[in-house]
Amino acid sequence: MGLKSKLFMAVATSAAGAAMIAGGTFAYFTSSATNSGNTFSTGTVQVQLSTDNTNYLDNIQSINVQNAAPGDPATVKDFYVKNTGSLPEYVTVLPENLVLSNGTVSYTIFDKSGTFNAQSWTAAQATFTNLGQPSALQFTINDLTTNKVLFDSANPSTSTLESAYLLAPGATDEIEMTISLASTADNSYQGSTFNGDLAFNAEQSANITPPTNIRS
Repeated sequence: MGLKSKLFMAVATSAAGAAMIAGGTFAYFTSSATNSGNTFSTGTVQVQLSTDNTNYLDNIQSINVQNAAPGDPATVKDFYVKNTGSLPEYVTVLPENLVLSNGTVSYTIFDKSGTFNAQSWTAAQATFTNLGQPSALQFTINDLTTNKVLFDSANPSTSTLESAYLLAPGATDEIEMTISLASTADNSYQGSTFNGDLAFNAEQSANITPPTNIRS
């Protein structure tokens, strides 16, 4: 076989091999895995109030007494504090902007940050006869769930309003406010006003240093 014939055969053989490779079918073992549907969401800290343990709101009014007279029945109002978030939380309650006025001068008992003003309280006691005592104008805040007195105007220095209550998601705490004007209240109370807010502050309980004063 001549050189030309050998070269022709080599080229033809290579071309045939390439055609077989191009047109042939090969099978391989395969496998796959998928990490899908990944999510990351945060919890919520939320506290809301209700007078009927049904309709919870961010803001409610529970006491609105007008033209009170000495000897009227005490005004007693219960309401509920609920953890409407998804995380356990510590809840504290503080009076804010609690002001007593006789129409001429006003006494801020608790300021807007919830700080008790002992000097203002003393000055108010000098104006209003037996202020804070059962024999005159008296104001209390009680936690009915834990049976704790949070504030009593007869003993304001023993207030435990700064104490925290641990609420699980969906759990409630029942609070009671009482205000009374005794039949022995004299003319120093005539034309006076007593108003203010109660602020309920919630903070997550996880991953923080627990409060030193927890009511349970």
